[in-house]
Amino acid sequence: MPSAASATPAAYARPLLDKAHTEDSPPRGLHHTIPMCYVLSFLGGAQDRGMDVPALLARHGISPAMIDSPLSRVSVAQFAALLKHLRWRMRDELLGFGSRPVKLGTFVLATRQMMRCATLGEALRVGFGIYRLAIDEFSAHLRIEGAMARVVIGETAEGRRPGFIQSAFLYWVLGLSSWLVQQRIALREAALSRDLPSESYRESGHLFNVPMRFGAPTSSIAFDASWLAEPVMADPLHLQALSRELPGALLVRFRDHSSLTERVRLRLQHQLAAGLPSLEQTAWHLKMTPHSLRRRLAEHGTSFQGIKNALRRDAAIELLTRSSLPLSDISQQLAFSEPSTFHRSFKLWTGVAPGEYRRVHGTAQAGPECA
Repeated sequence: MPSAASATPAAYARPLLDKAHTEDSPPRGLHHTIPMCYVLSFLGGAQDRGMDVPALLARHGISPAMIDSPLSRVSVAQFAALLKHLRWRMRDELLGFGSRPVKLGTFVLATRQMMRCATLGEALRVGFGIYRLAIDEFSAHLRIEGAMARVVIGETAEGRRPGFIQSAFLYWVLGLSSWLVQQRIALREAALSRDLPSESYRESGHLFNVPMRFGAPTSSIAFDASWLAEPVMADPLHLQALSRELPGALLVRFRDHSSLTERVRLRLQHQLAAGLPSLEQTAWHLKMTPHSLRRRLAEHGTSFQGIKNALRRDAAIELLTRSSLPLSDISQQLAFSEPSTFHRSFKLWTGVAPGEYRRVHGTAQAGPECA
């Protein structure tokens, strides 16, 4: 990918307009963005240890002013680079959330042992056993419930921000499991033992691509038990690449694009240049009625308009921070009727006007590609 300083505006338009990809795979270059409240949650351990959070953000091209702007968002590349630096700086793979650090290299060691297993089920049991030795606050266990396999988090001691770190650990388990079998594993259920979701948890359902149930007896994720018999396909070369790309590789690479929410987003994304289709047109393309589409999206805690807004927001952030396109051109690319409508919408989504967002973030060097 060209650098932010040298690329032409057209180079940044291509990921949004690329027609070389099928309807079932996402165009390169445009990823979901990360809400600032989620970023700050990951920095909670560092903050508890007295680290300078504003300085950490600024180091990675994230304005400290965003701390007071909960609607703001950052790119996956910025988020991945921040976590990578934080892990190295703290010498702790659990980022300060445990009573003792998880030594650097623990993840690679555990993954190497898991790769020696024949099946995913065996690999998960081995990996969970290793992490029970490294983490005091909680432990992960694999349960078989009929046709469903469930990864359950058991709390063994009171930890810092337990609900958040448990959801992050479960997402990590999902990403690593998909990497081990080199296929996307679609979840059936996801639950957290916290009673009420904080602002940062409200995106958990979007991360897992299933509705998130809060206040459950235990935190868990569940998927078809047939996945446990899948052979481990990852090899040492895969592990070398994974080690270089952590944590970005597990953040987006095996995202489940088969979920209805993702299928709607991909359909809209492919049509972004030509003008966004209506709900009725999208329902026809997906071979369902408009009523069924509305109902099923509502069951997943979202809506057609919400998906459309999120896509436009993420595309706008991508273009504002990684291109020099005029705001009027960005407005046109995102199928807004006029620039003033784009300005109002962007401020509603992020809390700041697009020009101000670009002023704060657009001069930062683009982070590495993560997918």
